[in-house]
Amino acid sequence: QPDRIIISSCISACEKSSRWQHALGLLKGLQKQRLAVSTISCSAAISACEKAQRWTRALALLQDMQSLKLPPSVVSLSAAASACEKGQKWETEIALFQQV
Repeated sequence: QPDRIIISSCISACEKSSRWQHALGLLKGLQKQRLAVSTISCSAAISACEKAQRWTRALALLQDMQSLKLPPSVVSLSAAASACEKGQKWETEIALFQQV
Protein backbone atom coordinates (compact mmCIF):
# COMPACT_ATOMS: atom_id res chain seq x y z
CA GLN A 1 0.00 0.00 0.00
CA PRO A 2 1.57 3.34 -1.03
CA ASP A 3 2.28 5.81 1.72
CA ARG A 4 1.65 9.53 1.92
CA ILE A 5 5.11 10.52 0.69
CA ILE A 6 4.89 8.35 -2.42
CA ILE A 7 1.41 9.62 -3.26
CA SER A 8 2.49 13.23 -2.70
CA SER A 9 5.39 12.66 -5.09
CA CYS A 10 2.96 11.26 -7.66
CA ILE A 11 0.73 14.33 -7.25
CA SER A 12 3.75 16.51 -7.91
CA ALA A 13 4.61 14.48 -11.01
CA CYS A 14 1.02 14.91 -12.23
CA GLU A 15 1.35 18.66 -11.76
CA LYS A 16 4.53 18.74 -13.83
CA SER A 17 2.95 16.66 -16.62
CA SER A 18 -0.30 18.67 -16.76
CA ARG A 19 -2.46 15.84 -15.45
CA TRP A 20 -4.56 17.84 -13.02
CA GLN A 21 -7.40 15.30 -12.91
CA HIS A 22 -5.01 12.54 -11.91
CA ALA A 23 -3.54 14.81 -9.25
CA LEU A 24 -7.00 15.40 -7.78
CA GLY A 25 -7.73 11.67 -7.89
CA LEU A 26 -4.55 10.89 -6.00
CA LEU A 27 -5.34 13.55 -3.42
CA LYS A 28 -8.79 12.07 -2.93
CA GLY A 29 -7.15 8.65 -2.65
CA LEU A 30 -5.07 9.91 0.26
CA GLN A 31 -8.23 10.88 2.07
CA LYS A 32 -9.99 7.58 1.25
CA GLN A 33 -7.06 5.61 2.61
CA ARG A 34 -7.18 7.81 5.70
CA LEU A 35 -3.63 8.94 5.15
CA ALA A 36 -2.78 12.42 6.32
CA VAL A 37 -3.10 15.04 3.62
CA SER A 38 -0.22 17.50 3.79
CA THR A 39 0.34 21.07 2.76
CA ILE A 40 2.81 19.74 0.19
CA SER A 41 0.31 17.39 -1.46
CA CYS A 42 -2.41 20.06 -1.51
CA SER A 43 -0.01 22.65 -2.91
CA ALA A 44 1.02 20.30 -5.72
CA ALA A 45 -2.65 19.65 -6.57
CA ILE A 46 -3.38 23.40 -6.54
CA SER A 47 -0.41 23.95 -8.85
CA ALA A 48 -1.73 21.27 -11.19
CA CYS A 49 -5.09 23.05 -11.32
CA GLU A 50 -3.37 26.37 -11.90
CA LYS A 51 -1.44 25.04 -14.88
CA ALA A 52 -4.68 23.66 -16.32
CA GLN A 53 -6.41 27.02 -15.76
CA ARG A 54 -8.91 25.48 -13.33
CA TRP A 55 -9.12 28.45 -10.98
CA THR A 56 -12.36 27.39 -9.29
CA ARG A 57 -10.88 24.00 -8.41
CA ALA A 58 -7.66 25.62 -7.18
CA LEU A 59 -9.66 27.86 -4.84
CA ALA A 60 -11.76 24.91 -3.66
CA LEU A 61 -8.58 23.05 -2.75
CA LEU A 62 -7.32 26.08 -0.85
CA GLN A 63 -10.57 26.10 1.12
CA ASP A 64 -10.22 22.35 1.71
CA MET A 65 -6.83 23.05 3.25
CA GLN A 66 -8.46 25.44 5.71
CA SER A 67 -11.09 22.83 6.58
CA LEU A 68 -8.32 20.31 7.23
CA LYS A 69 -6.52 22.89 9.39
CA LEU A 70 -3.53 22.86 7.05
CA PRO A 71 -1.69 26.17 6.86
CA PRO A 72 -1.45 27.45 3.30
CA SER A 73 2.08 27.81 2.03
CA VAL A 74 3.49 30.50 -0.19
CA VAL A 75 3.42 27.88 -2.97
CA SER A 76 -0.29 27.09 -2.52
CA LEU A 77 -1.29 30.75 -2.26
CA SER A 78 0.84 31.75 -5.26
CA ALA A 79 -0.53 28.92 -7.39
CA ALA A 80 -4.12 29.79 -6.45
CA ALA A 81 -3.46 33.46 -7.19
CA SER A 82 -1.93 32.58 -10.55
CA ALA A 83 -4.96 30.42 -11.36
CA CYS A 84 -7.21 33.40 -10.56
CA GLU A 85 -5.09 35.60 -12.81
CA LYS A 86 -5.46 33.14 -15.68
CA GLY A 87 -9.21 33.07 -15.03
CA GLN A 88 -9.28 36.89 -15.00
CA LYS A 89 -10.50 36.93 -11.39
CA TRP A 90 -8.25 39.75 -10.23
CA GLU A 91 -10.38 40.62 -7.17
CA THR A 92 -9.88 37.12 -5.80
CA GLU A 93 -6.19 37.25 -6.67
CA ILE A 94 -5.76 40.46 -4.66
CA ALA A 95 -7.55 38.91 -1.69
CA LEU A 96 -5.18 35.92 -1.79
CA PHE A 97 -2.10 38.13 -1.84
CA GLN A 98 -3.39 39.95 1.22
CA GLN A 99 -3.24 36.61 3.10
CA VAL A 100 0.51 36.26 2.46
